Amino acid sequence: MPQKEERFRPGLKISDLFSLEDKFILIGPPGVGKTERIRQLARDEALSKGRQFVDLSEDFSEEIVVKVKSEPGKYYLFLRIPATHFFPEDVQYPVVVSGRGFKHLIPEKLELFTLQNVAGVIFIDELNNVQDDKQITALFTLIQEKEFGWGYKLAKDVKVVSAGNPSEWSAVARELPAPLVNRMTVLEVEPPSVEEWSRYMDSVHGDNYEKLVVAYLMVYRDDLLKPPVNPGEPFPSPRAWTELALLLKKYSNAPDKFKEALVYGRVGGEAGAKFMSLLRTRIDVARVLAELKSSPEKFDELDINAKILVVHALTQQRVKEYEKIIVHIVRRHREFAMLLIVMGGSKMLLELMSIASVRAELTEMVKKLTAYIQR
Repeated sequence: MPQKEERFRPGLKISDLFSLEDKFILIGPPGVGKTERIRQLARDEALSKGRQFVDLSEDFSEEIVVKVKSEPGKYYLFLRIPATHFFPEDVQYPVVVSGRGFKHLIPEKLELFTLQNVAGVIFIDELNNVQDDKQITALFTLIQEKEFGWGYKLAKDVKVVSAGNPSEWSAVARELPAPLVNRMTVLEVEPPSVEEWSRYMDSVHGDNYEKLVVAYLMVYRDDLLKPPVNPGEPFPSPRAWTELALLLKKYSNAPDKFKEALVYGRVGGEAGAKFMSLLRTRIDVARVLAELKSSPEKFDELDINAKILVVHALTQQRVKEYEKIIVHIVRRHREFAMLLIVMGGSKMLLELMSIASVRAELTEMVKKLTAYIQR
């Protein structure tokens, strides 16, 4: 039997997914933002078409049904369907019609996508986790023919987009049938960088999340996404860190034992232990900052968790007051200089540029750091 050749496709950052096309399938690890990106692109397309965006996965009522049916050309619909929930018998069921035999009813959400002039996206998630051949056949028909049930057809401006996980990330992932793959555009997507994840958190959640999570990930970058050590165990992913950052902010005054349970319950043992070490680190930040004002080289002697906490504190201070230590960090500690810029945002960046303008030796360094972070 001939051996399988190793496949190669260039990875696409999830943030670089530019537009949605019919029959796209995104293959990437769980929790990297596939659903979020597809929903955002659908929302952007609705805006460009001058249509009202309606996410039927989250907002569905009789009032919406009436509005869409009365003016379908006004709306752009979005619906996420977990592939394992899609059974042929669920999309058509017979009802007795007096004197005329049977007619088949279909789910109201799907019916809206069949209305003439409506536009939108049906997003089929976890496509390659489906084990039942009858389900795969029904999904094949929906994706390829835009049909389901007894001849119900999606409107021409409705796209069907899918996503799945690589086999190394899912114990139940299966190879999709070759005829189906041959009719789709397969895009292998990569997780966001820590900087991209941080920008997303700032834009969506503002100050309502624990910023120490960003500080930790800027130092331990490989912990942004790691496969589970054992099946069924929590593992770190952008989605897991997002949820953890929100929970830690919500329960900022909770006992350490409760926070520890949250950490291990979201990101697992290995990353959880390292992050808890950071949370448990106790230093007198005000005293350390006072010492560093006159002796910035003492920053070099701090352990890694203390350095993270000091940089986190510096992003909340007036830069001019701590210029010596900030300049020392930019010169000697590139990874912590990047942390300063990411956590301090545009204000910190402008302050650093101002310092660099009168310190020629820092100008090129600040430019390189900024370019790396913003790429």
